Amino acid sequence: MWPFNRSLRSAAWAADAMPKAVQDSPGSREEKAKTLDEYTAERVALLQAARGVYVGELAALRTAVAAACIWRIANDVAALPLLTMKRQPGGKAVEAAETREYDLLFRRPNPRHTAFEFRQMMTAQAVLRGNAFAVKQRDRTGRVVRLWPLAKSEVSVVQDGVDLLYHVSAYQGALSGIYASADMLHLRGQSFAGLEALDRLDTAQDTLALSVSAERAQANAFKNGVRMPGYWSTDQSMGDNVEVIQERLTKMTAGNNQYKSPLLDLGLKWEPAAMSFDDAQMIETRKHQIVEVCAQYNVLPAVLGLDDKTQAYGSVEAMMRGHLQHTLRPWLTAWEQVLDRDVLDGAEGPLFAKFDTNEFEKASAREQAEAFKTLVGLTIMTPNEARAKLGLAAAPWGDEPLRPLNMSTGQESEDGDDA
Repeated sequence: MWPFNRSLRSAAWAADAMPKAVQDSPGSREEKAKTLDEYTAERVALLQAARGVYVGELAALRTAVAAACIWRIANDVAALPLLTMKRQPGGKAVEAAETREYDLLFRRPNPRHTAFEFRQMMTAQAVLRGNAFAVKQRDRTGRVVRLWPLAKSEVSVVQDGVDLLYHVSAYQGALSGIYASADMLHLRGQSFAGLEALDRLDTAQDTLALSVSAERAQANAFKNGVRMPGYWSTDQSMGDNVEVIQERLTKMTAGNNQYKSPLLDLGLKWEPAAMSFDDAQMIETRKHQIVEVCAQYNVLPAVLGLDDKTQAYGSVEAMMRGHLQHTLRPWLTAWEQVLDRDVLDGAEGPLFAKFDTNEFEKASAREQAEAFKTLVGLTIMTPNEARAKLGLAAAPWGDEPLRPLNMSTGQESEDGDDA
């Protein structure tokens, strides 16, 4: 599950990357590291006491709806082609496929990961924790040639004047150390201060904790044969036979006998000590939590294949366009701008990053045919431009706009009259 490998900071954390309260405490670096573990454990204990359960990284990924939202966004962002574009005179942009930056972003950000794997990991961390980090490796000319992703839990950000310093834990091996912002790619989610984005695990803790608690309650119920907790009661005195009767009742109602009807004496009757699923509205609670978790991650339930009667789409294409506009577009914009700032800053020429979102923006076949027919007929597009949008090869005759027979220029009209 790397980079989701450590939800708590380790004892090897650098002393200068610790919270100020820990830094100011007396003792050696090892003692401070132990103090940090106690500090983190105390924080988790407080959150757990307040909510009954603490949801960390792996617990969030074990929650079905949360995991579906996180990987839906991460997979879609990773699957879209990320192109390095070059502006030309006149404002037109073309793919800069001959540049090293194109290979870095489109094919291989480092020898260990493909472009899909890199963006999937980074986006998943940003969605789950609000921040994602990657160390920039440069060549002698200052151009970025490698991007090495880091685990969010192993990075701490501190402010140094107008700059930011990134402290990377020793658990990252050769990548451990202190980096200036010029050497770190930092993808942020929602933020108020601009130092780090809000940690989604903290902001969504109540929603995730309730969802986890509901899942655990239902799992425990099914583990017990969907039998509500309770006790046996009787008006008669059992004397010294309490343990014998208890053992007999356990054998009669446990294991393969739990669905059989026991024959009871001594006036014993079962008294439930908990509400039934109907009384607790368990199904309604689970359905409501699906909507709550989807709202936290800004994902339409229908995109996850869930039955969402509040959303009505005329087609799958319309639903995916809504997914692109409402869910993916902020993340795509964040990626494009952070790459422009952190990766293409040393590149020669006016390069910029751009996601190709045509697959999500496509209308139905009939709608596309009508749209291109109108655009080509009005000479707004050439036939080859329309064919390129459809992924078709250029035609030898398609570079010039089609001219309807009833349209001509003023000069052509005068020439015709003279004839």
